[in-house]
Amino acid sequence: MRESIQTVRGTRDILPAESPRWQAVEALAREAFAAYGYQEIRTPIFEHTELFRRAVGEGTDIVGKEMYTFIDRGERSLTLRPEGTASVVRSYNEHSLGQGESGAAKLYYLGPMFRYERPQAGRFRQFHQAGAEAIGFAQPAADAEAVALLHRLLRSAGLSGLSVSLNSVGCAECRPAYTERLVGHLRGLEGRLSEESRQRLGQNPLRVLDSKLPQDVEATARAPKTWNFLCTECSAHFAAVNRLLSELGIPFELNARLVRGLDYYTRTVFEIQAQALGAQNAVAGGGRYDRLVGEFGGHDRPAVGFAVGLERLLSLLEAQGVDPARRPAVEVFVAALGDAAWGEGFRQLEALRAEGLRALMDLQQGRSMKSQFKQAAASGARLTLVLGEEELARGMAGLKDMRQQQQESLPLAGLAAEIRRRLAAV
Repeated sequence: MRESIQTVRGTRDILPAESPRWQAVEALAREAFAAYGYQEIRTPIFEHTELFRRAVGEGTDIVGKEMYTFIDRGERSLTLRPEGTASVVRSYNEHSLGQGESGAAKLYYLGPMFRYERPQAGRFRQFHQAGAEAIGFAQPAADAEAVALLHRLLRSAGLSGLSVSLNSVGCAECRPAYTERLVGHLRGLEGRLSEESRQRLGQNPLRVLDSKLPQDVEATARAPKTWNFLCTECSAHFAAVNRLLSELGIPFELNARLVRGLDYYTRTVFEIQAQALGAQNAVAGGGRYDRLVGEFGGHDRPAVGFAVGLERLLSLLEAQGVDPARRPAVEVFVAALGDAAWGEGFRQLEALRAEGLRALMDLQQGRSMKSQFKQAAASGARLTLVLGEEELARGMAGLKDMRQQQQESLPLAGLAAEIRRRLAAV
C-alpha cells in the first residue's frame, strides 16, 4: 500500500463543514466594503519579487525570512504574495484605476497570502485576508473611516471584546529625528535586547518596537514616544484622526509601540485586537502609506488601507461561541413517498430553489419515509416538505417543523412562496 500524501505543513483544507462559516464571513466583508464605496479587485497570487522587496522593505521579517520565492523557467524571480497592498498598488498604477484629479479609488480584495513562518494558533503559511485600500485620499477623515469600516466589519461578524490601538509613525520629514532619538535610547540598553532586535537596531530601528519578546518589551518600555516628534502637519493630522474617532464613538487607545512592521507606512497606523488568541491577539490592522504609489512609478497619491486575517477572525469567533453562518446550509428537505409524489417533490424542489431557498431531497426514488426523515435531520434542515399519494390527490402537502416536531397541511398552490415567507420570519 502506497504512503498517503498529506497537506503541506502550515496549510490546511477548508472542509465542507467549515465552508459555510467562511462564506458567511466573506459575504459580510463584501457587504461592509460595498457600504463604504469599495470595489473588488483580484490580483495574481504571485508577482515579481522586486515588487515586495521595494514595497515591504528589505529590513522586514517578511522579505528577509518569510517570502516564498522561486525562479521560474524564464529565470525570473517570482514570489507568492505575502500581503495584498503591494499588488493592489501595482495594479492601480498599471491600469490607471484612479478617478478625477485626485486619482481616487476604493478597492478591496479577498484571497490567500503566503508566508514561511512557524505555524501557530490562527496563523498558517497559507492564510487568507480581506483587505481594503483607499487611494487618493489625504484627509484624516479617510483614516478614521478606514478604522470605522474595520471596526464595523468585525462587530457585524459577531466579534466582541474589541480594542483599537492607534499611533502615528510620522513622515519622511519628522521620522529621522525620532529614529535617531530611539537608536540613542536603545544603544544604552543593547545588552538587554534579544539578538534579533540587536540586528534590527542597525537595519530598521522601529522594528525593535514591534517585537513581542518579553525582554524587548521590557527594554523598550521607556522608549521615546513617536507622537512627541511629529512635525506640525503630522501632528495636526494625528489629532484630527483622534478627534474624528471620538466623534464616531469608537473607543481607542494610543500605543507608542505600534509601528506595524512594514516599511511603507506613514503617519497613522492602527490595529484591532481581541484576547482569545493569547499572544497572537491582533486580528486586523493597517495604516496610511502616502509614498508607495509614487515609488511604484505612478503619480504621488496618498492612501490608507487595512487587512483582516480570516483564519484569526474565525478562530476568535469560535472561541467566543459565535457562528457567523447564521443561515443553514439546507433550509428545506423534500420527502416524498410514491412515484407520483416523488415527481411532484422534484418539481417543488426546483420551485423552492427558484424562491432563493436552500433545498435538498433524496434523488433516489423508493426510499422509506423513515429513511428520508433521517436524511432531513442529518442535513440540518429547518423544515421538511412531506408529499404522499393521498396528500397529492387532495392538492395538499405536509410541512414539518424539524425543531418543534410538528406537522401541518398546506395547499400545493403557492407552497414555495409560503415556505420562503415563513423561513424569512424565523
